[in-house]
Amino acid sequence: MKVVKKKDDRKNYLINPSFQLTIVGIFIGISLVVNIIYFISMNFSFEEFFALGKELGLPQNSQFFKFISHQKDKFTNIFLATSLLSSVVLIIFGILLSHKIAGPVYRMTEDLKAMIESKTTKEVHFRKGDFFIELTKTFNEFLNSSNKDKGKED
Repeated sequence: MKVVKKKDDRKNYLINPSFQLTIVGIFIGISLVVNIIYFISMNFSFEEFFALGKELGLPQNSQFFKFISHQKDKFTNIFLATSLLSSVVLIIFGILLSHKIAGPVYRMTEDLKAMIESKTTKEVHFRKGDFFIELTKTFNEFLNSSNKDKGKED
Protein backbone atom coordinates (compact mmCIF):
# COMPACT_ATOMS: atom_id res chain seq x y z
CA MET A 1 0.00 0.00 0.00
CA LYS A 2 1.54 3.29 -1.12
CA VAL A 3 0.50 6.06 1.20
CA VAL A 4 1.12 9.77 1.61
CA LYS A 5 4.37 10.39 3.48
CA LYS A 6 4.48 14.16 4.10
CA LYS A 7 1.85 16.71 4.97
CA ASP A 8 2.56 18.49 1.65
CA ASP A 9 1.52 15.33 -0.19
CA ARG A 10 -2.08 15.60 1.04
CA LYS A 11 -3.06 17.14 -2.27
CA ASN A 12 -2.46 13.70 -3.74
CA TYR A 13 -5.91 12.21 -4.13
CA LEU A 14 -4.54 8.68 -4.49
CA ILE A 15 -3.77 7.96 -0.84
CA ASN A 16 -4.25 4.22 -1.23
CA PRO A 17 -3.99 3.59 -4.99
CA SER A 18 -4.86 -0.11 -4.95
CA PHE A 19 -8.12 0.49 -3.06
CA GLN A 20 -9.03 3.69 -4.87
CA LEU A 21 -8.29 2.39 -8.35
CA THR A 22 -10.32 -0.72 -7.54
CA ILE A 23 -13.30 1.53 -6.73
CA VAL A 24 -12.78 3.46 -9.98
CA GLY A 25 -12.47 0.16 -11.87
CA ILE A 26 -15.77 -1.05 -10.42
CA PHE A 27 -17.47 2.21 -11.48
CA ILE A 28 -16.03 1.95 -14.99
CA GLY A 29 -16.92 -1.77 -15.20
CA ILE A 30 -20.55 -1.11 -14.30
CA SER A 31 -20.64 1.78 -16.77
CA LEU A 32 -19.13 -0.41 -19.47
CA VAL A 33 -21.75 -3.14 -18.97
CA VAL A 34 -24.60 -0.59 -19.10
CA ASN A 35 -23.11 1.09 -22.18
CA ILE A 36 -22.65 -2.22 -24.00
CA ILE A 37 -26.28 -3.17 -23.30
CA TYR A 38 -27.42 0.23 -24.53
CA PHE A 39 -25.24 0.06 -27.65
CA ILE A 40 -26.46 -3.43 -28.55
CA SER A 41 -30.11 -2.44 -28.07
CA MET A 42 -29.60 0.72 -30.14
CA ASN A 43 -28.04 -1.26 -32.98
CA PHE A 44 -30.78 -3.88 -32.74
CA SER A 45 -33.40 -1.13 -33.16
CA PHE A 46 -31.69 0.22 -36.27
CA GLU A 47 -31.40 -3.29 -37.72
CA GLU A 48 -35.17 -3.62 -37.31
CA PHE A 49 -35.59 -0.45 -39.40
CA PHE A 50 -33.29 -1.86 -42.09
CA ALA A 51 -35.27 -5.14 -42.05
CA LEU A 52 -38.52 -3.21 -42.37
CA GLY A 53 -37.19 -1.36 -45.43
CA LYS A 54 -36.14 -4.64 -47.04
CA GLU A 55 -39.52 -6.19 -46.18
CA LEU A 56 -41.26 -3.29 -47.90
CA GLY A 57 -39.14 -3.92 -50.97
CA LEU A 58 -37.37 -0.57 -50.91
CA PRO A 59 -34.24 -0.35 -53.08
CA GLN A 60 -30.92 -0.48 -51.16
CA ASN A 61 -30.00 3.07 -52.29
CA SER A 62 -33.38 4.62 -51.32
CA GLN A 63 -33.73 7.72 -49.15
CA PHE A 64 -35.14 5.53 -46.38
CA PHE A 65 -31.95 3.48 -46.06
CA LYS A 66 -29.77 6.60 -46.37
CA PHE A 67 -31.78 8.28 -43.62
CA ILE A 68 -31.64 5.26 -41.29
CA SER A 69 -27.91 4.85 -41.93
CA HIS A 70 -27.33 8.55 -41.23
CA GLN A 71 -29.35 8.33 -38.00
CA LYS A 72 -27.46 5.24 -36.89
CA ASP A 73 -24.12 7.03 -37.43
CA LYS A 74 -25.41 10.09 -35.59
CA PHE A 75 -26.62 8.04 -32.62
CA THR A 76 -23.35 6.10 -32.55
CA ASN A 77 -21.35 9.34 -32.38
CA ILE A 78 -23.60 10.71 -29.63
CA PHE A 79 -23.28 7.40 -27.78
CA LEU A 80 -19.46 7.43 -28.02
CA ALA A 81 -19.22 11.05 -26.86
CA THR A 82 -21.55 10.56 -23.90
CA SER A 83 -19.84 7.29 -22.96
CA LEU A 84 -16.46 9.01 -22.93
CA LEU A 85 -17.80 11.95 -20.92
CA SER A 86 -19.52 9.69 -18.40
CA SER A 87 -16.33 7.62 -18.02
CA VAL A 88 -14.31 10.76 -17.25
CA VAL A 89 -16.94 11.88 -14.72
CA LEU A 90 -16.96 8.41 -13.11
CA ILE A 91 -13.16 8.37 -12.84
CA ILE A 92 -13.08 11.79 -11.17
CA PHE A 93 -16.04 10.98 -8.90
CA GLY A 94 -14.54 7.59 -8.03
CA ILE A 95 -11.21 9.11 -7.03
CA LEU A 96 -12.87 11.87 -4.97
CA LEU A 97 -15.27 9.47 -3.26
CA SER A 98 -12.61 6.88 -2.50
CA HIS A 99 -10.35 9.67 -1.17
CA LYS A 100 -13.01 10.43 1.45
CA ILE A 101 -12.77 6.77 2.53
CA ALA A 102 -9.03 6.12 2.16
CA GLY A 103 -8.07 9.41 3.84
CA PRO A 104 -9.67 8.64 7.22
CA VAL A 105 -8.32 5.07 7.22
CA TYR A 106 -4.84 6.43 6.45
CA ARG A 107 -5.17 9.13 9.14
CA MET A 108 -6.31 6.66 11.80
CA THR A 109 -3.53 4.21 10.90
CA GLU A 110 -0.83 6.90 11.02
CA ASP A 111 -2.13 8.35 14.30
CA LEU A 112 -2.24 4.89 15.90
CA LYS A 113 1.31 4.14 14.72
CA ALA A 114 2.48 7.45 16.20
CA MET A 115 0.78 6.65 19.51
CA ILE A 116 2.43 3.23 19.61
CA GLU A 117 5.82 4.75 18.86
CA SER A 118 5.51 7.58 21.40
CA LYS A 119 3.70 5.41 23.96
CA THR A 120 1.15 8.20 24.44
CA THR A 121 -2.45 8.64 23.41
CA LYS A 122 -4.16 11.58 21.74
CA GLU A 123 -7.52 12.31 20.23
CA VAL A 124 -7.96 11.64 16.53
CA HIS A 125 -9.79 14.00 14.17
CA PHE A 126 -10.69 13.67 10.49
CA ARG A 127 -11.25 16.37 7.88
CA LYS A 128 -14.66 17.92 7.49
CA GLY A 129 -16.56 15.95 4.85
CA ASP A 130 -14.64 12.70 5.37
CA PHE A 131 -16.53 9.48 5.93
CA PHE A 132 -16.39 7.59 9.23
CA ILE A 133 -16.43 10.69 11.47
CA GLU A 134 -18.26 8.49 14.00
CA LEU A 135 -15.09 6.39 14.26
CA THR A 136 -13.16 9.35 15.68
CA LYS A 137 -15.96 10.12 18.12
CA THR A 138 -16.03 6.53 19.35
CA PHE A 139 -12.24 6.31 19.53
CA ASN A 140 -11.97 9.61 21.42
CA GLU A 141 -14.74 8.51 23.82
CA PHE A 142 -12.79 5.30 24.40
CA LEU A 143 -9.64 7.32 25.18
CA ASN A 144 -11.53 9.59 27.58
CA SER A 145 -13.14 6.60 29.26
CA SER A 146 -9.79 4.83 29.51
CA ASN A 147 -8.11 7.94 30.96
CA LYS A 148 -10.90 8.30 33.56
CA ASP A 149 -10.44 4.65 34.56
CA LYS A 150 -6.68 5.21 34.96
CA GLY A 151 -7.38 8.23 37.17
CA LYS A 152 -9.53 6.10 39.46
CA GLU A 153 -6.77 3.49 39.79
CA ASP A 154 -4.16 6.06 40.89
